[in-house]
Amino acid sequence: MIDCQADLLFNQFHTKDWFDSIGMDDYNRFVVYVKFMCQETLSIPDKVNGKQVLVHYADSINSTKEKYIEKLTFISSDDLSVLNLKSKLNNLRKMSGSQYLESIFFEVHDGNNAITNLSHQYPEVRKEMEDLYNQYGFDVIYDDLENP
Repeated sequence: MIDCQADLLFNQFHTKDWFDSIGMDDYNRFVVYVKFMCQETLSIPDKVNGKQVLVHYADSINSTKEKYIEKLTFISSDDLSVLNLKSKLNNLRKMSGSQYLESIFFEVHDGNNAITNLSHQYPEVRKEMEDLYNQYGFDVIYDDLENP
């Protein structure tokens, strides 16, 4: 019966440009592997005959836990550790407050197009934020500011 359900998914999507293959995960859930996401991939059902259907990028087929762990180990030994960033951002929060720190972060990110101008009140926070922004970039800092 599982093969029948997989065939149902395959027959429904195999002609689509975004489709790659159908698989099963370790928990016997269907996985529809896609080459890219688009509006059509939203039409993939959440369940087929009561069995959950997941959607993953086809590139993840060759991913292994070991490769991921090796990569994390390499990054964690890097001087630009996330723990170091969190510590520095916590210190900046103490100096300026969370709300001001977020505004100063966006002032650094937006440059000449910044809407606020709180940096003049906290020049040392601005300088440190510029340094952190140059080291870590937008996404890592933004994630920490949104989820301290």
